[in-house]
Amino acid sequence: MATALAGSPFALRLDKRDFTVTAWPAPRRIGGRIVAVSGYVADETNAEHAHQAVDRAYARDGAELSRGLLGQYAAVVVDAAARRAALVQDSLGLHDLFYAERGASLVVASDLELLLAVEPDAELDERYFALYLGAPYDDHRLTPFRGVQRLSYGWNLTLQDDRLHRHRPWLPPTTAHDPVEAPELQLRRLLDEAVASTLPGQGNILCELTGGLDSTSVFTTLRAIQRPVEALTYVAPRGVAGDDELFAGEVIKQHPVPWHRLNMDVDEVILEDDVAFVPEPQGLLFAHQFRAIDACQRAVGADLMLTGAAGDVIFEFGGISPAFLADPVAARRPYRAWRLLRDWAHAKGGLRPWTHYLTNLALPIARQHRLGLSVLDWERPQPPCWLTDVLKRAHGLDCLEVPQLAPRVTEPGRQYLWESVYDLAAHENSGLYRRLPAAVRHPLYHRPLVELMLGLDFRIRRGWDGDRALQRRALADRLPEIVRERRSKGSAQELRERHLMESRRWHRAMTEAPRLVARGWVDPAPWREEVDRARVGASGLSAQFTNAIQAELWLQALERTGLPAPLQLTA
Repeated sequence: MATALAGSPFALRLDKRDFTVTAWPAPRRIGGRIVAVSGYVADETNAEHAHQAVDRAYARDGAELSRGLLGQYAAVVVDAAARRAALVQDSLGLHDLFYAERGASLVVASDLELLLAVEPDAELDERYFALYLGAPYDDHRLTPFRGVQRLSYGWNLTLQDDRLHRHRPWLPPTTAHDPVEAPELQLRRLLDEAVASTLPGQGNILCELTGGLDSTSVFTTLRAIQRPVEALTYVAPRGVAGDDELFAGEVIKQHPVPWHRLNMDVDEVILEDDVAFVPEPQGLLFAHQFRAIDACQRAVGADLMLTGAAGDVIFEFGGISPAFLADPVAARRPYRAWRLLRDWAHAKGGLRPWTHYLTNLALPIARQHRLGLSVLDWERPQPPCWLTDVLKRAHGLDCLEVPQLAPRVTEPGRQYLWESVYDLAAHENSGLYRRLPAAVRHPLYHRPLVELMLGLDFRIRRGWDGDRALQRRALADRLPEIVRERRSKGSAQELRERHLMESRRWHRAMTEAPRLVARGWVDPAPWREEVDRARVGASGLSAQFTNAIQAELWLQALERTGLPAPLQLTA
C-alpha cells in the first residue's frame, strides 16, 4: 500500500550558466543533485522523506519522473553534472509550480508569494486579468504578474542547453479500454488505494463530508482503513445551501466520529481586516469560508484534510453534459449515432427529440474535437457587456479559441471528461487553500482511479439514467442507503447571492472608485448596472461576474498589503 511522503514549500534561484543554486530553505543535496519538493508523493518504498522518493524517480526516469511518481506535488531537481534542471508537477497538475526567467537566472517556487518574495519587482499582467474577466477558460499558465508563469495541466519543464523545454511526461490512453476484471472490484480496489495513498504515517485527519456520494465514499473508505478521523460539514441555518447537513448527519449516525458543522451564512461576506498578502484573486469572495475552515483545523489540531473533489466528473453525475453522444458523430458512424441519440432521448423521457441532442450537443462537440479545440468550450459564453472594447480587442476576447486542455484522446466524450479533470485540478491548489494550517489532499484524483473510470463506457460508468450508476452499485455496502439513493446536490449559489444582496461593504467596494474601472478594463455604467442587479438578486452571479468581483477585491487588497517581504536565499 502506498505511503504519503510530504515535502515543504520552497523557493530557489538557479544560475543557468554554472547551475549553482541558492534557496529557501537551504538546498537539500542527494547524491550530487539538489532536490526540492512541496506537497506529497505516493511511494511504495516507505522512504525517509519525499526528497528521496523524487530523487529515486529522477534516477529512474530523468526529467520524465512524474510519469511514474503519483501524488500531489511540485518539485525541482538540479543535476549540475548533466547540466540539467527538471521543473516538475504531478501528472494531473494538482500542485502548481511557479517560475520566472531573469537574465541568467531562473527563479522557481512552490508558492507564488514565495517567488514574489524573491523577485519583488513584478508588475501586473493585463492579459491575465483580461482572460480571467472575459474568457470562458483562463490561461492557467499565467499569473497576475508579468513574466511569472506556472506549470499547469500536467506540463513540466526541463532546462537544458540554456533553453526551457515544455513537455507532458504522462498521457492518458488514446482509446478506451475494456475492464480486465469486474469494474466494481476495480473501483473498490483503486478507491482503497487512492485514500490510503494520501495518508501520512501519523497525524490528525479531518474529512469534508457533504453527505454526497463522493465525500461519503472517501469518508467511509477511510473508516474502513481504520484511521481516526473527524468530519467537517458546511451548513447554513437559513436553509439556503441545500440539504447536506441532513445527509451528512445520517452518515455520522452509522459512523460516529466528532462532527464539526461550519456555519457559512455570515453577517458580512467581505473581510476588510485580513491584511495578509493573497497571491491571486481566485476564492477571495469566499474568504470567510476559508477563515472558518482555518479556525476549525486549528481547534482540532488537524494535520490533513481530505476532500471528495473530482468525483462529479470521474463518477459522472447527472449534471455533466453527455458529451459521449458526439463519439459516433466524430467517428462518422451515422447509423450508430442515430441509435445512440434516439436511445438517449428515450432514456430522458422523450422530453426532447433526438435531433435536439444532435444539433445542440453532438455536432458542436464533434466539430471542436476535430479542430483540436477545447470541447469544454462548445457553449462558449460571450465576453460580458461591462468589459471595455479596448480590453476585448487588445486580447482577442471576441474571437478567442481555446485549445484542448488535456492531451488528445480519440473520442470527444472522453476528451470532455479528461479536460474537465485537468481544468478542475488546475484550480484545486489556490492560494487560500495553501494558507490553511492543514494540508489539503484530494484522493479521487488518484491517477489510476481516474484512468479506470474515464476509460469505461458511459453505460457502465454513468448508466442510462445519467448519474453514477457504477459508484452506487460498487459501494453499496459502504454508503448508507439514504446517501446511495440521493439525487439532490447541495449548492451555495443562493447563499452567495443573498450575501451580496445583504452586504453594504461589498456594494461600496464595487462602486466607490473601482480599480477595474480606473485601469480601463471595465465600463463604469454597465458595471454599475450589473452590481445593482446583484444587489437585488437579479444577476445570477455568472462565473465572469464572480471573477470580476474577486479581481476588484484583490486589487484593493494589494494596495493595503503590498507584495511579500523579501526572502533571504542561502547557498
